[in-house]
Amino acid sequence: MSLNLYQKNCGVLLLKGKDRIDFLNRMSTNDLTVVEPYHYKKTVLTSDKGRIIDLITILNFDDYSILITTENYEDRIKTHLDKYIIMDDVEIEKSGEDQKLVMLWGDDVVNKVNAAENVNLSSDNFFKLSDKEFLFADDFGFEKVIYLTDGIEVTNISQKYSDAVAITDSEYENLRISLGIAEGENEFNDLINPKECGLEKYISYTKGCYIGQEVIARLDAQGKIPKQMVRVKTVQSINKGDKIFSDGKDVGFISSVSDNLGLAFIRSAALEPSKEFQVNGEKIELELIFNLVKNLN
Repeated sequence: MSLNLYQKNCGVLLLKGKDRIDFLNRMSTNDLTVVEPYHYKKTVLTSDKGRIIDLITILNFDDYSILITTENYEDRIKTHLDKYIIMDDVEIEKSGEDQKLVMLWGDDVVNKVNAAENVNLSSDNFFKLSDKEFLFADDFGFEKVIYLTDGIEVTNISQKYSDAVAITDSEYENLRISLGIAEGENEFNDLINPKECGLEKYISYTKGCYIGQEVIARLDAQGKIPKQMVRVKTVQSINKGDKIFSDGKDVGFISSVSDNLGLAFIRSAALEPSKEFQVNGEKIELELIFNLVKNLN
């Protein structure tokens, strides 16, 4: 089986200052107390209401860190972080360059990329291939290898893996929805709590305080998830933002759509095996992705 290759835009922020990792630890959900140079971690920035600002990837160096963000999220993240910098030695800058993520996946992808680049990728390290090219393995949603690079280098990477199948935007969207992967502005926004959309692995319940911790910890302690992300199957046309009804009541909304598949958020209290759900008056099928609260089987 050949590799698959997909490229997408992303945002990049540069953090400098000796307090930058401690600061990020106090601003996000994952435990960042130990992030060695040339290692990376994913973490969720949350608001004081425990809602998602973004899922970010932190590439840490000796004297600075790179934050990979959702495309066009740099300004909102910088504004959010800046307002909490008081006495900390932290400086945040936008990269100011066109940044891309080139994703590769398929059989034995890590070993194939290791051989091509003469590196040894593990689950939490990364490599600086040049001043504008970085490489790491990633398992969010599915196993893949990711190049962070500028637009110019994308062509060189594509040529290096000339046998890889180029995936279109619509094909990738269909893949991520079928796998139940939250991504981008559709799922990473101020309507959603990270516990509701599969980001649990990036939440630490033993670290110190962070913005939004009280809300997230309370939901965990009570075992109550207000809503959860589900997969939707339908024969009719649906659109992002469509409301979902059950027994005549508004119980959720569609967040992402690709062909006859979608991702949606449904109130946990409405997820009963006997219930039927409709969008625009037509019946839809729901499938639990994470089984956070109840079982529809």
